[in-house]
Amino acid sequence: MKQRVLVTGTVGFLGKNVAEFLERNGLDVLPFDQKTGQDLLEEKDLEKALSKVDFVCHLAAVGDVYLAAENPKEAAIAGVAGTANLAKTSQKYKIKKIIYASTWEVYGEPKYQPIDEKHPANPDHPYSISKYAGELMLKSKLFNVPWTILRLGTSYGPYMRKNAVIPAFINLAKAGKTIKIQGTGKQTRAFINANDVANAFYLAIKSNVKNEIFNITGTELVSILDLAKLITQYHPTKIEFTEARTADVPSSLLTSEKAKKMLTWEAKIPFKKGLEELLKL
Repeated sequence: MKQRVLVTGTVGFLGKNVAEFLERNGLDVLPFDQKTGQDLLEEKDLEKALSKVDFVCHLAAVGDVYLAAENPKEAAIAGVAGTANLAKTSQKYKIKKIIYASTWEVYGEPKYQPIDEKHPANPDHPYSISKYAGELMLKSKLFNVPWTILRLGTSYGPYMRKNAVIPAFINLAKAGKTIKIQGTGKQTRAFINANDVANAFYLAIKSNVKNEIFNITGTELVSILDLAKLITQYHPTKIEFTEARTADVPSSLLTSEKAKKMLTWEAKIPFKKGLEELLKL
């Protein structure tokens, strides 16, 4: 009998990628998303869904950093109240494990690098604060549901939001418009392909490991300027620099050695190859 998995946030970029990956790998996926009429704040919606599944991959959130900044209340409701409801109802239905999508941004300003899971968490933005609060809610003594927390790197792949940096740059370049970089462009990200992220959720379901936190991030640091230059190799256009973004996330190098050892997970898709696939879409 197939294992059944509830995936929250399936209309979103990562939720959709995770759901498709799990289905391709033999799991039975039950989608759950506010945009299709299912609400984490509604007990009856959760009870109906959780009564049918063994595991939960929890990706529902205000995933857009800009939207979280504009509406921190909504980010907090989704990250804290939504996760609390999910944990409480999961306990009632004896869910085997909740795999939670957190973010590398919970670490804040790095105290040392590469950042491992023992690094202090110091989130300082409504988005990362809401994600970290969700982590704490899952770990609450009131709930006795096994969990795995995945602190995800900067993800990219099919179904990305148009205002995310990679699709924004690609769309500008394809239209022959100038790519405008905020700041110097020297800020870096360890981009990770959505397929590699989805594989981490799959391995977390299959693993007996529970109540552990894992960094799930790429191994290559790519500067925003290098990203723009890579894209202009395929679609030549101008690059300009504008005023730096306020409260930008600091460049950080993370290590995913713990995930490699305990989940047998590692990032497999080189960034340039993954970007080329996106450029073909």
